[in-house]
Amino acid sequence: MSVVPGATKKQAVVLIHGIGFQRPMRTLRGFVDTVWVADSTLRNPHVPSTVWSKPDTVSESFELRRLTTGRNLNNVRTDFFEFYWAHLLGGTSLGQLAGWVKALLLRSPALIPRPLKAAYYILWIVTIVAGLALLNSALPEQQRFWQSAVGWSAIIGVVVVPLISWVLREIVGDAAVYLDDAPTNIQTRHEVRSAGVKLLKNLLERDYERIIVVGHSLGTVIGYDVLKYLWAELHDKVDAVKAPKEADHVALQRAAEELEDLSSKPDQSADTRQRIIDLQQAFVDAQRAYFDKLTAAGSPWKISDFVTLGSPLAHAELLLARGAAELAEQKNRRELPTCPPFAEPHKSKGLQGRFWFTKEVAGTPPQQVSIPHHAALFAPTVWTNVYFPCRALLWGDLIGGPIASQLGHGVRDVPVSTGMRLGLLSHTLYWTEGGNNAHILALREALDLAR
Repeated sequence: MSVVPGATKKQAVVLIHGIGFQRPMRTLRGFVDTVWVADSTLRNPHVPSTVWSKPDTVSESFELRRLTTGRNLNNVRTDFFEFYWAHLLGGTSLGQLAGWVKALLLRSPALIPRPLKAAYYILWIVTIVAGLALLNSALPEQQRFWQSAVGWSAIIGVVVVPLISWVLREIVGDAAVYLDDAPTNIQTRHEVRSAGVKLLKNLLERDYERIIVVGHSLGTVIGYDVLKYLWAELHDKVDAVKAPKEADHVALQRAAEELEDLSSKPDQSADTRQRIIDLQQAFVDAQRAYFDKLTAAGSPWKISDFVTLGSPLAHAELLLARGAAELAEQKNRRELPTCPPFAEPHKSKGLQGRFWFTKEVAGTPPQQVSIPHHAALFAPTVWTNVYFPCRALLWGDLIGGPIASQLGHGVRDVPVSTGMRLGLLSHTLYWTEGGNNAHILALREALDLAR
């Protein structure tokens, strides 16, 4: 690839970390080392691979920094930011954790997605065994139903139970608080989402050509929520100063119609594998074109990509709803954005429908502009989901998985593999180099920082 002359432009990448005992910037630094520093094919040969640490003026946190690069092959500089949210959740009480686990355990087995059924039954077994062990250790020695000469009950009571309790409260507890809409969690969920929306709004006001949001683990659910609420606020905004000319309006409407025409689900039984790939790529190309026309028409939206790594949204029918029927209902009510966007029936489109409506905006003369509806987030924003397929619970990534079946066939699901640890428990390896590095190549392709 040759170097493209011209003025330097800027793009931003926002990384949203997952659960665990997270420290500010540690996750981001490792991520940047993999997707920029170690990728020699991306950089301008005349620009060093150095990443400069600059003050972060968008997150309003003294703990965070902006990591900025030199120019890439297309004279584009990239600024990396971290949306750090761990401090907003704080510690999780055993009551909060127990409430979430109880809600999951008491689901009917028929409502548990097939990939998680084995984990569901194992969780039941572990809960029962742990409860019996706790009861056994609490009884007087002469009344214990499990006697052990080497003191296993004491070990469980003094060492194992506190250790498991710490892991559940400090690591799994983040998911318990964020994913459970119990009254005690509502304020915390609001604070996390508000902070994310504020961060992205600050970035939208800067001179970035393009913003990429990347989430890992629970960070993908947070990212999905933040984008959903931000889009709902901005979807119908048009800059009066940049009020589109009639030609811009026509181009925007034409791009919307082309995207709608390509939104039909490929026929998995009749279409060849190559045709399915071609149709998926054509849909992504139409999303890119719509993004360009939408920004040209005065929209403040600059978020071109949402990249998810090891996302629990693969189990949306379990975590966001009480089964597949309720999930479908939420999507049809446009409460959960889908890719492609939910299309409402329209007389000009029949049952296929359309995802936009017409709005008059200020100008001389006033213009009729095609405005995407409040759940059409993934009309201009491409969603790529990278995951390690799970086998026998321990190989690959049980938490992540394909999302297209849950939130729309337009999501680009990219299964990857790694030779690290023989593929065992891969959930934390999405930007760790090693093995065949297929996962690293997929991540770099999804970000497409040279575009």
